Amino acid sequence: MPSRSLNRVLIVHPSRGRPAEALKCFRQTIGRSTGETEITYIFSLDSDDPRLGEYQTDFQIDGVTVLFYVYKNSGCCGAVNRAYSIELLSRHDFVILHSDDMELCDRWDLRLKEVFNLVGYDKVIKTKQGFNDSVLTLQIAGAQAFIEYGTFFWPEYKSLFGDNDLTEWARATGRWVEEMEIYCPHLHPWNKIDGAFAWDETYRRENEQKNTIEGRRLFENRKNVGFPAYRPKPQKEDFIYPFQYDNQAADKAMKRLICSMESIRDAQGLSFLLINASDRCILKELASAGNEFRYSRIKCPRPGMKGRILNHAFKNLALSDYIFQSDIDLIYPLGFYSAMGAIPRIDKQGRPVRLMFANYYLGREIYTSDYGWIKANIKNLQSPHPIDFAAGNGLIHRASFNLIGGYFEGIVGWGQEDIELNERLSRINRTLINYDVLTYHLWHENNKPNENQNKYTVKRRLLELENAERAGRLTLTTIRAQ
Repeated sequence: MPSRSLNRVLIVHPSRGRPAEALKCFRQTIGRSTGETEITYIFSLDSDDPRLGEYQTDFQIDGVTVLFYVYKNSGCCGAVNRAYSIELLSRHDFVILHSDDMELCDRWDLRLKEVFNLVGYDKVIKTKQGFNDSVLTLQIAGAQAFIEYGTFFWPEYKSLFGDNDLTEWARATGRWVEEMEIYCPHLHPWNKIDGAFAWDETYRRENEQKNTIEGRRLFENRKNVGFPAYRPKPQKEDFIYPFQYDNQAADKAMKRLICSMESIRDAQGLSFLLINASDRCILKELASAGNEFRYSRIKCPRPGMKGRILNHAFKNLALSDYIFQSDIDLIYPLGFYSAMGAIPRIDKQGRPVRLMFANYYLGREIYTSDYGWIKANIKNLQSPHPIDFAAGNGLIHRASFNLIGGYFEGIVGWGQEDIELNERLSRINRTLINYDVLTYHLWHENNKPNENQNKYTVKRRLLELENAERAGRLTLTTIRAQ
């Protein structure tokens, strides 16, 4: 099997109530890598964890993409499985399911790469751990192995016996490889300290007797049928919010964002992805509002670089083929996702369609997610010119977005970057605006310090595009963002 020149590693790290231990593990893991590896590091956290806010920190490390998955508590196995995605796995070579009490060895990325290059990326690697060397308590596997298993842990397990199941599946399918010269110690400090048990709350709830009984029963049932692989559920569609507000504007922006998320929470087929480009840590605020979401932070050289934020999201973080992009100010009607989903997404030529919707700008400052209340009181809330299409919002095919190079990042500020993107996108995709789906745009101050310069920039770029089109010189190179 040919070797690979570059590691792309996915690390999934569930944690609850142990921010200090989790962050220490993260820094140690990154510090012990060679720095020659592209790492996606996912913290999977519980939205009801009282210490959730303590996990917030600034993870700006070259070559490392850090994501937070914040969902309702579903046990250790459920926390890990939140991150399962065939699309995500296909972007990586191998996977490590980490934990607060595991340590990876020095130069772990290079050493594991050497092993996978030798045995293949469809194998499961058992390293020496010093706690239980017959079971995969530290799960290291090629991405292809997890794709074929269909999950990280069989979904019915809460915590115990999930690693036993993966172990036996790997053995039964010939994917088990022992590499005991690589030592990654399982510290397990919650078991015994000086002969006495030192269980914290997390250890206690994961190791309840009922979990042991149910886990063992499920394991025996799975054993009797030969540990069949799981059939994963379809990928949910990404719904992306960019957040880029600091100082006093951030408080009101957070209110609008929470209202928007509440208004569309009924859409079961969506997965919220929030990209935070501000200095404000919003992880705890979002979870306190009852939201489930994925979350990442990005640093921009200056405020208002919405194009850079969304380019990062579309190109590096989004997982679905079609992606909803939304401003944080929009209130959606019930059934919005179903209505948008009923529109054909492919035209007669087999090309993806760009879907947009009508947008009603409110003229007064209010904070509510109640679409019906806004509609009933619209006479008291309307603005002079309320209805427009939502230029930067709607459904975009990820491949189309990447084909035209995404957003032009030379526009700093708000408003014009969406118009410029849509004009280029319309050269390869048909645009449909659904005026039957009406969203309400919550009022906020119109702060556009670079508006005139941005309008000039966009006008010049679009004129170049039109001239190339008239002259028959329109190519993808012309259309792509420069």
